[in-house]
Amino acid sequence: MMKMKKISIIFLSTLMIFSLAACNKTTVPSTVKVKVNGKTISTEDYDKKLAQMKEMYEAENGTEIWEQEVEPGKTFKKYLEDMVLESMILDIVLEEEATKAGITVDEKELDERFAKYKEYFPSEDEYTKFLKDSGMTESFLKETLKAEMLIEQFLAIKSEDINKLEPSEADLKALYEDKKSMFDKIEASHILVDDEKTAKEIKGKIDNGEDFAKLAEEFSTCPSKERGGDLGYFAKGEMVKEFSDVAFNMEVGQISDPVKTKFGYHIIKLTDKKLSYEDVDKEELEYQFKALKYNDMLDKFIENAKIEK
Repeated sequence: MMKMKKISIIFLSTLMIFSLAACNKTTVPSTVKVKVNGKTISTEDYDKKLAQMKEMYEAENGTEIWEQEVEPGKTFKKYLEDMVLESMILDIVLEEEATKAGITVDEKELDERFAKYKEYFPSEDEYTKFLKDSGMTESFLKETLKAEMLIEQFLAIKSEDINKLEPSEADLKALYEDKKSMFDKIEASHILVDDEKTAKEIKGKIDNGEDFAKLAEEFSTCPSKERGGDLGYFAKGEMVKEFSDVAFNMEVGQISDPVKTKFGYHIIKLTDKKLSYEDVDKEELEYQFKALKYNDMLDKFIENAKIEK
């Protein structure tokens, strides 16, 4: 409940198959959002894609997600707006890069993918209605699926190359120092209640020797109550600021006074710290090293494209 979901910065819009209507090439765009190597992304297409992504995230996380900060001064709403446009730009760029790399799509595999896509529809009539309502032709739909497959193959090859990288100890230490806030983690449990009075009463019970985990099971409103309040390990940015500011300044074994956040009042128990390079999971460091190389590759593709906003 407390942890903000980790959200990948890479979205291939063609993978969101039901958004194809928003990319209908038969529609003449009224306004241009951006041009990528001469190809147009219309404001209309962008707005449709953004609306779809907002609906998806809101259904999963609720309306409160929009004002959550993903970084200082940047709300999730603004983050999503930027991410959707970047993903649409990236699709165009990656399709071109795949073509330049000589990648082709096997027609038999394309037909199989197309057949699987049609299985989303309960009947042929429903499929025909979808095409009609979206103003889309079957040939355009196939071309879109073909582009998706081109991108998939291209990225699979590039990912394989990156996975072969073997970062040195110096590389991993440099990454850790640069991204300490990502890798430094603590382990904590908490008891969450709605009001300060109840929180103070529970803290008094703990001070008098009652078991923290049992009190969490009895009183906490967080799903972590099923684990005695255990939240596992988390980085600072994965919790709301008020919670993290207190938890990351506690000593192992210490139990906090009630801490107020938008979720209610928390009593926090710190159970472990991993705040040095020696404590970090080296597999996680290596994974993040390769993930950053992957993102750097995508950034370079975009940087080399001609983008006119």
